[in-house]
Amino acid sequence: YEAISRKDTAKQEMYFQKRKEVYKKILAREPNNYLANYNLGITYYNHAVDLINKPNVIEETITQFNQRIEVISSLIVEAKPYIEKASQ
Repeated sequence: YEAISRKDTAKQEMYFQKRKEVYKKILAREPNNYLANYNLGITYYNHAVDLINKPNVIEETITQFNQRIEVISSLIVEAKPYIEKASQ
């Protein structure tokens, strides 16, 4: 899904959701799975980076910019426990 989303940027959000589903299914069965924890954390983090690098940011209103910053912050907060678990 990661590789596909890089080629089909119009569907990045859909592929982001699919990646999350896959990793969460694995973690439901194996909560200590290193790769699933790491990859889910990186999935959240990379999605935040994609939003940071979003084109046409200059055209955003202040409200839209603030909303995007909130989403980016929440994605990084969501990534943290999975990255920490993987580092253990």
